[in-house]
Amino acid sequence: MTTGKLLASLTVLAGMLGQACAQVVITDSGVTEKEVKTKEKAKEFSYIQKRRKISVKSTGPVNYSFAYNYTDDPAFKKNIPRLPFPSIGDSSVGSFGVGLIGGGWYGGGFLGVRVNKRSLHTVVADRIEVVKHAERGIVDFVWKPKQIEIKARFVFLPGDDKLYSELTFTPREQIDSLELTMICIPGHWGRVKPTERWLATDIRSVSRTEKEASFDLEKENWILHFDAKDNRVGTCAVMYLPDQLTKAEAHIGDPITRTNFILPPDTQKVRMIFWSFPDSYKKPVDAYHHLKKNQTELLEKLRKFDFE
Repeated sequence: MTTGKLLASLTVLAGMLGQACAQVVITDSGVTEKEVKTKEKAKEFSYIQKRRKISVKSTGPVNYSFAYNYTDDPAFKKNIPRLPFPSIGDSSVGSFGVGLIGGGWYGGGFLGVRVNKRSLHTVVADRIEVVKHAERGIVDFVWKPKQIEIKARFVFLPGDDKLYSELTFTPREQIDSLELTMICIPGHWGRVKPTERWLATDIRSVSRTEKEASFDLEKENWILHFDAKDNRVGTCAVMYLPDQLTKAEAHIGDPITRTNFILPPDTQKVRMIFWSFPDSYKKPVDAYHHLKKNQTELLEKLRKFDFE
């Protein structure tokens, strides 16, 4: 065998081995408990907080982590009765408390649901399950309030920079309204004042001074969130299937931006792709061009993606 043929054969073999070894590695801390000491109205007290971190690593350019922290300690409710209880994640934002770490999505809770105009932010996850496969990683969060059962499934692929998500809704009573909220703090945590929060879609950009945006579901199917002054935390984006939504809108704040999807009340499933773009991976302009260039292919992948 000539040297050229040998090198070619080794290259093919290396590629095959690389594909065979490619996998998603998920590390689950399990539930740990920490005593938190704090003060309320000059009175010192402590309570027990339950914490869990799930870290996802693959051969891709971005690694993601979920953080889920909450307290159901009666000492917390007794000393701070003004706050929601159980207190899950950052209870002030009204989310499920699942934090997505690694970019601009909020680590104190980036996803929330309102059912019949009521937030479910005090519902503790009934089940958090990590499923490991050689070719993909799957993390499930399940909530079981009295009105509806909700499962959020997140799927990670080797070598990929994004996570696929599908929320499944199983109602237990009549559902008249259903709303999904995503929370992000792109760029930085208020280091530069005033912040220069922006969002961009395929057809326009909207600044913080405009405060609100309502999206055209026929022309806009992804949203990129970024800060024009300081991007040390990174940008983030979401892509959705417009035919699954009734309305999409965003409220650009300082520092938090909320994106709201109004869903048909009889929705059973809704699909999304989430991205975190650390500045070391893609700067805002690069992330924008990536989404704009590949949106047709990405939408088709999302529509056909096998979540099972």
